[in-house]
Amino acid sequence: MYYHTMYNNKPEVIVIMETSKLLGFDMCYSDCRGFTGGILIAWKELWQKLLNISRNIHGSWPVAGDFNDTVFPDEKKGGAVVSIRKCNIFLNNINACKLMDVGSVGARFTWMGPLYQGQSRIFERLDRALCNDEWRLQA
Repeated sequence: MYYHTMYNNKPEVIVIMETSKLLGFDMCYSDCRGFTGGILIAWKELWQKLLNISRNIHGSWPVAGDFNDTVFPDEKKGGAVVSIRKCNIFLNNINACKLMDVGSVGARFTWMGPLYQGQSRIFERLDRALCNDEWRLQA
């Protein structure tokens, strides 16, 4: 249903937010606890929805936001070692949807964790903009 709506209305921008219902998405949502919560519960279903959109949309489309994941190990500084397996899953989902990273200007990292008992902070690039090749050629 959601891709038919988008196809018929041809939106310029699609926004996916952390809500319990949006565009027919049935998401499990949990309240934030400190610096965690919410969106991780919906990832698998979210990527399935994005894959369906990518297969049914004709024309250009971008998607941007806090994906709460990194593509490469150098997108994180500090804390536990980056899981290459998780990076690969995220990158495989991006590629399956035929999306590419638009890139960014400014700060290298988009999220900064708190200081824990005098330890160094954790920095990560969690926010990103993705698009298909048609959208990229328009820019």
